[in-house]
Amino acid sequence: MGKYVTNFRIVHLGCALVAAAALMPSGGASAAPARSTTPASVATPAAALASTPADAVTRWRRQNWPQARGWRQISGVYCFAGGEFGDHDHQLRSKYAPFHEYDVQCYKTTSENRGTERIVVGALDKSGQPSCYSYTPDHYRTFRQIGALRDCAAA
Repeated sequence: MGKYVTNFRIVHLGCALVAAAALMPSGGASAAPARSTTPASVATPAAALASTPADAVTRWRRQNWPQARGWRQISGVYCFAGGEFGDHDHQLRSKYAPFHEYDVQCYKTTSENRGTERIVVGALDKSGQPSCYSYTPDHYRTFRQIGALRDCAAA
């Protein structure tokens, strides 16, 4: 077996660092330098805001849970509030309706590719806080509880 040299390229994606490795034969002039293969069209989450569901709850709570659909500029990045969520598959408890959706990730620019992570919250109570909270990592296929917060998902 021959020896190989591994070159690492660090790409900053939000709060995570991803290392892309290119294996090249060691020594000799025939070794080509590694080229970037990151597509330019991929929206990169901004580093200014953390990207966990709990952090998204905190971010949107500070924005007073906007009900209208659209982009919001928050701390120099763009975050999307999706407006009312219909729950057509009846995965959430109807007693908490109406539901609203919010993106977990924020971006440096507005983008059509917003990823798949969302938080869905139930109707706001008299104090302006949601009646329940759920996280979906896969664009509404499954829902998960966010920490100790009341879960919207049907049992």
